[in-house]
Amino acid sequence: ARITRVLVRAGDAVSEGQLLLELERSDLESRLAQLKQRAVAVRARLTEARLNLERAQDLHKRGLVAQAVLDEARASHDELQAELATAQRSMEEAEVAITYTEIRSPFDGRVVDRFAEPGDTASPGEKLLALYNPLSLRVEAAVRESLALQLQLDQEVQVEIPAQGRVLAAQIEELVPAADPGSRSFLVKARIEYQEN
Repeated sequence: ARITRVLVRAGDAVSEGQLLLELERSDLESRLAQLKQRAVAVRARLTEARLNLERAQDLHKRGLVAQAVLDEARASHDELQAELATAQRSMEEAEVAITYTEIRSPFDGRVVDRFAEPGDTASPGEKLLALYNPLSLRVEAAVRESLALQLQLDQEVQVEIPAQGRVLAAQIEELVPAADPGSRSFLVKARIEYQEN
């Protein structure tokens, strides 16, 4: 999708839920309008099929039409019900897709870097912005294999921050084996929760 607006710059403070950038949505809105029109048409045909089925059931009870006529009316009605359900699911999917055209901040923080400009094309998985959340930090370290094998996910470890002269508790989120095959080390990623002072 094409980026239409970028509302923040590197260094800007952002709030949770704040709109950061917008993607082109006119194609999705057009598709949603077409799907709504299709659903209206299917509903009209379903109403007609329901009346035909009721007439066929009444005539069949009175012995005026064959079972095949009733079966055909029922099949037509059921087919249109399924078509309407499909149209409604397609509309829901289109509505969800439209919500993805607005990129909002997941937390209070700061824009560290901006990788996108209006007119750029955004692809799934591509970085658009880098945000910094001061309340949740992650530390990564290469750990010798002999020590890393003793570690487990969610285990609490102590992390020393020499610049601050502090030791903080961190929780292991990820153990990446063979981060450096030459040194036989693991990359350990741990989350440090926000702590006052």
